[in-house]
Amino acid sequence: MTACGSDTSSSSAAPTPVTETVTSTRPAAPDPSTEDSSGGTTATITTTGGDGERCSARDLTGRVRETPNNAAGTTSVELVFINTSGRTCTLHGFPGVSFVGDGNGTQIGAPARRTSGDNDQTITLRANERGTSTVQIAQARNYPDATCRPHQVDGFRVYPPNDTASLFIRYSSATGCESSDVSLLKVTALNG
Repeated sequence: MTACGSDTSSSSAAPTPVTETVTSTRPAAPDPSTEDSSGGTTATITTTGGDGERCSARDLTGRVRETPNNAAGTTSVELVFINTSGRTCTLHGFPGVSFVGDGNGTQIGAPARRTSGDNDQTITLRANERGTSTVQIAQARNYPDATCRPHQVDGFRVYPPNDTASLFIRYSSATGCESSDVSLLKVTALNG
């Protein structure tokens, strides 16, 4: 199990997503007048350090938001991170993402690989503000069953950048590959 994905990228595919929320220990109370459909308000983005300490897993709740950015053989979803800590904190870089399943958080297959691109943005999240990262999911059926070893997933284990604690974000609309030789996930750097 790793906290971050690798730096390589390739294309693959995945099934139709269903938006679900994650179990959280600290509920957010956003202002409905400034909230979008994913919950929370938009974060401040800078290219240098931000205001506040680094956001950790205990400061955040997460959910999946469907996106229209799908291609043949792949599905894209946004992981939405909402600051529920009551203080300002920052995120910078790539989250570590992997599929988990079996009802107990067992990692299913290889962790997400990082997409190439700009990760120099620091996202400053005030209380109830959100940041996002896009995950591209390749369809397990793109691979022979003997190579992939298809396995239904419960969701994502997500490590905020530079954190060893993780969040569980429910997403049971995908099938993973038990084989760690098959990489189905690619993740972008966090943005606002």
